[in-house]
Amino acid sequence: MEKGVEVFQNTDPDYTDILHEYFVPGDSLAHFITAVQKIIPQYDVDLLNITVRNVMTDNDTFLCYAKGEMFGLVMLFNQRKNKSAEVEMEALTQNLISTVIRFKGTYYLPYRLHATKDLMYSAYPNARAFF
Repeated sequence: MEKGVEVFQNTDPDYTDILHEYFVPGDSLAHFITAVQKIIPQYDVDLLNITVRNVMTDNDTFLCYAKGEMFGLVMLFNQRKNKSAEVEMEALTQNLISTVIRFKGTYYLPYRLHATKDLMYSAYPNARAFF
C-alpha cells in the first residue's frame, strides 16, 4: 500500500495497461469473485492486480453505475498492442460485463468500447433515453 502506481507501470512500447471496473452489490460480491476466478484463466490476458473499493449510491448521474451501495473491483491488465491481444481482451470484457449484469451489477463505461449495445443497455437501462 505504500508504493505508488508507477511500480505497476510498464514502459515497454509494445504493451499497454488496461483498466476495467465492475460494480457489484454486497450480497453478490462473493458469487461475482467466484465467477471471475473461473473466467479470467480462460483468456490469454495478464491480470496484474485487483483493487476492491466501497462505492456509495450514485444519485447524481443519469447513467448511474451504483444504484445502491456497491463494491467496485478495479482490474489492472497488461496487454500487448496487437490485434490478437485486442480480440482476446474484447471477448474477456464482454464475458465479465455479462457476468456482472447477471449479479445485478454494472461496469465503468469510459474505459473501453468493448461492450455491445445490448450489454450496455442491460447494465444501463437509461442509456436509450440518454442517447
